Amino acid sequence: MKKRILVLLGFILAGTNSLAAIIGNDDRTDIVELDQPIISVISSRVVSFVRKKHLIKKSDSYEMNATNLIERLRFCEDERFSDEPLFANCSGAIVGEDRILTAGHCIGPDNQDEFYVVLDYIKDAQGNIPTTFSKDQVFEVRDFLYREFTLSDQVNDIALLRVKRKLNRTPLPVQLDHSYSTGTPIYMLGHPLGVSQKYTGPNIIRSLSLPTLSFRTELDSFSVNSGSPVFDHHTNEIIGVLSRGTGANFNRRGRSCNQWALGESGKDYSEVNIVTPLKPLF
Repeated sequence: MKKRILVLLGFILAGTNSLAAIIGNDDRTDIVELDQPIISVISSRVVSFVRKKHLIKKSDSYEMNATNLIERLRFCEDERFSDEPLFANCSGAIVGEDRILTAGHCIGPDNQDEFYVVLDYIKDAQGNIPTTFSKDQVFEVRDFLYREFTLSDQVNDIALLRVKRKLNRTPLPVQLDHSYSTGTPIYMLGHPLGVSQKYTGPNIIRSLSLPTLSFRTELDSFSVNSGSPVFDHHTNEIIGVLSRGTGANFNRRGRSCNQWALGESGKDYSEVNIVTPLKPLF
């Protein structure tokens, strides 16, 4: 499979950077299907960045204005999650009373007014995806406490921003002194290709790259997983932010409709930026 890291779905997912694929088995799971209460709690602190045009503001709520992967990207009807809306544009995590951790390429001062930060884009206990959000679930970006991203070298692709009011959710713990050793078991929460939040994992840290302040893994990730928090599987602490990967997001493989792209173990990967540079801000 041809590797593509910087080729973006600009016409749909402007602002995203991560292209990747399913590597081995498809390890993406809806939170409601997991028998892990702690993950359910953690998932309520994971957010989506949504373009304002995809939310219609009403008197006391916001209505989703988005189409599913079948209509938007011509996905095959029998592909997993193909009937879900392409709603999110990036992922992130609550790490303070008004603070969000995400990838630096997801959003910046030049386009922050184009996005809402949205809570609870996740299937409920009955497996339903929300189409209406209360005002308490939708936030605007105030400013940035930290943001680093350079398209040329992609070093330190990470951001810490503030929203305009308190999030009223218990912040997720961030491990700023992690050992980052190969073999460490990890998992990720986020929005692959804009669909509702999924758990991905477990996997492990495969290799480390000190020059790019990152590590590589074979977590199944896609565009819009960018900014997803990556957790130490044992401690449930955030140790990184999904930034980029290799793969194609989707392709046809002989069919007349699109399927989730498949990667090759040992060749394709997802890359996660470490959170150590943020230590002075916590």
